[in-house]
Amino acid sequence: MKSACMCASFAVAVVCLLVPTARSGGLSEDYQPLEVGSHWEYNSAVLGEMSMSIVGDQDILGVTTRVRRQVQQDQVFENFWSEDASGNVYLHGAVNFTYPAEAAYVPPIRMVAPPLFLGKSWVTNDIRVYNLDGTPWDDAPIDYPLRVYTEGTITVPAGDFYSYGVGYDTPFGSLLTSRQGTFDVLGRRVAGSQSTTDNATEWYSDGVGVVQSCYYTDRQYAFRLLSYGLPTVPTQATTWGRVKALYGSD
Repeated sequence: MKSACMCASFAVAVVCLLVPTARSGGLSEDYQPLEVGSHWEYNSAVLGEMSMSIVGDQDILGVTTRVRRQVQQDQVFENFWSEDASGNVYLHGAVNFTYPAEAAYVPPIRMVAPPLFLGKSWVTNDIRVYNLDGTPWDDAPIDYPLRVYTEGTITVPAGDFYSYGVGYDTPFGSLLTSRQGTFDVLGRRVAGSQSTTDNATEWYSDGVGVVQSCYYTDRQYAFRLLSYGLPTVPTQATTWGRVKALYGSD
């Protein structure tokens, strides 16, 4: 994602990393489990199936992170995560293998800031964007504000989950653009003309992770959780009969 820009106005300066740990477990709140071997399966009425899994560790500009791999029908991309003892979850960067693009964020973006509750907002200030080899982009530094837009139980094919819908908190999009296309900060190539702006994009459930994900205003594009397996909990099974019965619920 070199020579890209955010579709919003920001201001920033490089800040020293307060390095969180890439490990998960033992937290009072755990909205993005990071144990290697954790996996989630999703389906979208428009975009088809997606799998997400924690596959190992990777050094991102001197910080050890956990790698979350996402496989959609049209693309494969990875994003790099860590969390601290309070359950704050940080995004350090992303790479898309199908549409070659990459980015690293310094400081990392705080994507989840417990405790979550409706209306809570927070911002990661003064972020500079680099290639994974440390080459800085020419763009100005950015701020990345987030807000909890929804709170409550949502129904997805895997069941009912009490969740918090978190999204970008400005009337502008939070997209990165390059010659390879338009990307969200997770490294997913998206159609910028159909992207959401100030609304929830990720629905987090404590102890489960992301139960719904949608970067688009049209919720038909949403990836809804079908099943998941964590090293510390039994795998949650579902059937296509149940999927058809429950599909389309928010």
